Amino acid sequence: AADGNSVDVIASYLVGSTSDLVFANEGQDVRLYPFAGGAYGPAMILSNASPNVTSLAAADIDGDTDNDLLIGNNPGPIQLVRFEAGAPLGLESIPGTEGSTVNALLLRDFDADGDKDLLAGTDGVDLLYFNDGTGHFEQQPMPSPHRRTTALDASFQCEGCIDVAAAGDDGVGEYQNSRQAIYVAVIDPVTGSLEFSSFFDGGGLENTFRGLTLVADGHFLLAGETDGAAWPVIGTSQMGATGRSDAVFIEVDIDVDDDGVLDGSDNCLEVANPAQRDTDGDSFGNYCDGDFNNDGAINFADLTVMKSVFFSGNPNADLNGDGAVNFADLTLLKAQFFGAPGPSGLLLP
Repeated sequence: AADGNSVDVIASYLVGSTSDLVFANEGQDVRLYPFAGGAYGPAMILSNASPNVTSLAAADIDGDTDNDLLIGNNPGPIQLVRFEAGAPLGLESIPGTEGSTVNALLLRDFDADGDKDLLAGTDGVDLLYFNDGTGHFEQQPMPSPHRRTTALDASFQCEGCIDVAAAGDDGVGEYQNSRQAIYVAVIDPVTGSLEFSSFFDGGGLENTFRGLTLVADGHFLLAGETDGAAWPVIGTSQMGATGRSDAVFIEVDIDVDDDGVLDGSDNCLEVANPAQRDTDGDSFGNYCDGDFNNDGAINFADLTVMKSVFFSGNPNADLNGDGAVNFADLTLLKAQFFGAPGPSGLLLP
């Protein structure tokens, strides 16, 4: 039975097979299942010293036409199993990666010298290693806006150009040469709704929905905001002239005010109100609804209403739900003054 994360990669490794399967469960051995005669055979153990596997990548890194296997661990080093003449040579670690926290691996020829280089997404920054042509890697400077990269993807949009999208806990970033579109799927932290945008050359946003803006640290924000909740990225995909699309996804759970009620069902999005009291039934929770006369604005007319029921048990003016209209409720009303009720996730598209 699998325990924790499961990762796999399919490539030709062994002589006479075309689609061998390499499979790893967290805490278990890395295994290769040879494919021949239309079926998978018994497992071959490639590593019993990779207890924290998060990612696998396959490519010929040393120019001998055999696919090799890279193993990402978190925590642990980036490991390598070389294949020669269709047989594994054993497990080695890439020097300098011993303390890595790898979540994603990507093998591409980033420096256009004919061999596969390595990009590793980690809990800290993204790490770039150039291949010397023999499968030995040397780390290179790599700018990264990410605190925790969870997925990497690359596209080939022009001859000799490779662009990389890095999706992480703090947003999506792109390492760009010259390219066409990256399509980004995010969740609006205010409405909880799914939004899309396509991001083109020069850092601009076109075909935007609801004013998505990409900022320097990799977040998408609603247009006009300079601070506030980021738009969690749940997927990216790239489209080239051939119509090919590769997608990567991460999971998100949207509850901006951390009150245990997901934003799509939360009648006060910006104020924690786990009880979700709405005594006048207008889809705004009492905690963020000082609009007692329901005219859409919170002003002196609402203050007059509160004054008339002060020190009573009036349910609508009891904003905090303690059973009495008092100075605690007045403080909440003052904080909302000259604003509007909500926002409520029940009323936004």
